Amino acid sequence: MEYLARSIEAVLSDAKVKRAVLIGHSMGTPVIRQFYRVFPEKTAGLVIVDGALRILFPEEQTDQFMTPLRTNYQAAATERPKEFDQAVQEYLTNNKLLKK
Repeated sequence: MEYLARSIEAVLSDAKVKRAVLIGHSMGTPVIRQFYRVFPEKTAGLVIVDGALRILFPEEQTDQFMTPLRTNYQAAATERPKEFDQAVQEYLTNNKLLKK
């Protein structure tokens, strides 16, 4: 991940981009998160698409969210617990990935 994050930085530097919003899909998610860890001053924002939730939350909390999705996706997707949204909001705010 470190090599890939530094590769992004090299491309941005070459293009003379000072800050950027990075989009990570699937495997790109840990890459952009590593970029943020190494270059927070160059990160304007992160967009995570289909990245693993396990990295963000404890296993128990992830299972609590994923179990209903595995059982009945349509019902779970429309009736997502408010606690999950609150946990995501708190994580993003505490880790400076979302402005207050």
